[in-house]
Amino acid sequence: MKKHRQLKTWCLAIALAGTASTVHSSETLERKCTHNRLELSATYEYLSPRDIYGEWKNYSGGWWHRASDTFTWFVNGGGVCRYDGKSAWGGGGAYLDWTDCFYTYSSLLAATNPDILSRFRIDQEFNLKLGNSKEWVISLGVTYLNYSVSRNDLLFSTGMTLYRSDWVFSYKFFLNFSHPSSAASVTNLFSAGYGQEGTQWTYFNVSCGESAYLAMNVEIPQEIRQKACEVSLKHRRWVGSNYGILAEINYLNVISEYKKYGYSGGLFYEF
Repeated sequence: MKKHRQLKTWCLAIALAGTASTVHSSETLERKCTHNRLELSATYEYLSPRDIYGEWKNYSGGWWHRASDTFTWFVNGGGVCRYDGKSAWGGGGAYLDWTDCFYTYSSLLAATNPDILSRFRIDQEFNLKLGNSKEWVISLGVTYLNYSVSRNDLLFSTGMTLYRSDWVFSYKFFLNFSHPSSAASVTNLFSAGYGQEGTQWTYFNVSCGESAYLAMNVEIPQEIRQKACEVSLKHRRWVGSNYGILAEINYLNVISEYKKYGYSGGLFYEF
C-alpha cells in the first residue's frame, strides 16, 4: 500500500502547485478583490476496485485576506479520511506583487500523518508578466515535500498563462525527484478557464504524467514507476454580490492500479 499512498500524494502536489499562479493572476488582473474571502468545501471520492481502496472523504476551509493592492495572505486547513488512516493538515502563505511585472507565491503546509500526506511541504513560485496588457505570465517554481528523515520529494515547475478577454489558458511542466534514489519523473498540466470575477469561473484541467520512487516496504528496495492521468472540471459561481458556491468533478486513472471519481461542493463568502 505504500505505493498507493505515495502516488496519491504526488498527484495532489501537482494539482496544488499547478493552480497556485492561476488563482493569484486572475485576482491581480481581473478584479479589485474584497478584503476577505472565506471558503468551506467537502469532497467525496469513490475508488475502483472499491474492495481494496474504499472511499475517501476530504474537507477543507480557508481565509484569504488582501492587506493591500500588492499583498495577500491566507491560512487554510482540513482533513483527509481514507480506508487506511486519517490526517489533518494546515498551513498558510502569501502572494506579493514586487513590481507591476513581477510577483511571487509562497506557502507552507504541514500534516499529522506522513503515510497519508507529506509531513510538511514548502512552495515557492516566481511569476513574470509580459505583454502590453500584462496578458502573459511566465512562471518558475519549486516545491519540497518531506515524509520522513530519509524520504522526500523535490518538484520543479515552469509554465505560462495567457489572459485573453474572459479566457485563461495555462500550461505547466513538472519535474519531480524522489529521494532516496533520486528517481525522476515528469508530468504536464493543461488548463482552460472562462469567466469573470463577480459572476462565475469555470476551469477545465488535464494533467498526465508519471510517478517514480524507490519502494522501501519490500525485502529488496526497488524503483517503482506508474503512469497516471487526471481530468477535472471546476466551477465557482456568485449567487449574490459577495457569496456563492463551489463545485468540482474529477477523474483520476492510475494505470494498472486504480481509478478514482471525485465530487466536491462548497461555499464562499466575501466581505
